[in-house]
Amino acid sequence: MYMVEHIEHSFVSADYTPQHKETLFEVEEQAKLDPDQHLEIQEQIVRLGGAHTADEFIQDEFFCPADITSYDELEKRALNEQIVRIRKSIRQDYRGDTVTTTTLTTKAMQKGKDAAWDEHVFSKTGDHLTEASHLLTTDAGLKPYYKISKSRSEWQLGDTTISFDAIPDYGIFMEAEQQKEKADIPAARSALKRIMKNLGVRADQKPKQSIMKELVRTRSFA
Repeated sequence: MYMVEHIEHSFVSADYTPQHKETLFEVEEQAKLDPDQHLEIQEQIVRLGGAHTADEFIQDEFFCPADITSYDELEKRALNEQIVRIRKSIRQDYRGDTVTTTTLTTKAMQKGKDAAWDEHVFSKTGDHLTEASHLLTTDAGLKPYYKISKSRSEWQLGDTTISFDAIPDYGIFMEAEQQKEKADIPAARSALKRIMKNLGVRADQKPKQSIMKELVRTRSFA
């Protein structure tokens, strides 16, 4: 769909640092929460030995080929198979230290029984959102199709990262995520389902499709 290798090389050339990691895959569970439910869940995280790790203000821009003009066209090009995103994050950790980072993320869905996202991340300290967007539009021939700003509260429970994202005119959604090798994906999926249940998340709160996809369907190409 995109020339991802070319995009990634362009960002490395612009002094973005690759966040190298072993071949790990992102396994996640999501939920749309009731009003104030996140406060009850956060209390339960603490009771289970977890802790609050950071707060973030996030601005995201998602990119697609410049000739696409509608969500239906985007779907035909397999939105759920590949993602190119620029993120500006202002992050304050539990010590009170604040850092601003601009990040390119490319994701490709690995198909098969244990489908999961293969994610590549390239980052640069500071606010470079405008120049990063320019790099994708001029060098890669892409355009932004969806932009969103949100506030995030991040928590850690064992090897599970749990985030609560507050989105204007939508509410709060929760995501529990683990980074695992491919062979460990089935076990991670089962573990995340148990964690969500133990934290008080109901089965009916899990979206039928990803929350990002739900938002993009109604808010893209505005």
